[in-house]
Amino acid sequence: MLHQPQILSPEESALAAEQFGQVYSFLAENDLSEDIYYDYALDGFLKAIHKHSREPGKDFKELSWTCMSAECSAYEEMQYSLPPVLSFCESDRSAYTLEETVANTKDTLEETIMSISLQETMAGFDELQRKVVKLLYAGYSQMDIASMLQMSIQAVRNEIHYIQQELTATPLMMAA
Repeated sequence: MLHQPQILSPEESALAAEQFGQVYSFLAENDLSEDIYYDYALDGFLKAIHKHSREPGKDFKELSWTCMSAECSAYEEMQYSLPPVLSFCESDRSAYTLEETVANTKDTLEETIMSISLQETMAGFDELQRKVVKLLYAGYSQMDIASMLQMSIQAVRNEIHYIQQELTATPLMMAA
C-alpha cells in the first residue's frame, strides 16, 4: 500500500526519470484506470527503483512490473475486503433523499445499452486497436500513444483512421 516516500539518490533519480514511462505502460497494458491505480503503480515503481539500486543485476522492467502489480493487487484486495456502506442520516437536513441518491432507471438502462454496444464494437477490433481506443478515451495524445505503444505517429494515425471507419460502419452509427 502507499508508503512514506523516500529520497532518491542521484542514480535512482536518473533511473526513475529514464524508466518513468513504464508506469503508464503498466496501467495501459493491464487496463487499469489511471484515476484509481496511478498512485499504487507509482508506489510500486518507486519500490522497484530502491530494490534495483540494492540488486542492480536484476532486469528493471520485470522488477518494476512485479512491484507495481503487487501494489495494485494489494489495493484491490483491500477494496474487496471492505463491505459497502450506504447510510441515511435523519438528523442531517442537507442529506439527499433516496430518490435523489438512486440513479434514474431510464438513464441507467440507456447507459447499459450503450455499454453493450461499445463492447460489441470493441470485440471486432484487434488487441492493438483496443489499446489505441482505450488510450484515446483516457485522453492521451497521438504522440503519447505512439510513445507508449512504441509505434510511429503515422502508424497510430492509420490505426485511428481504421477505427473511425469501423465505428461509422456499426449498426448503431448507421441507425443514428
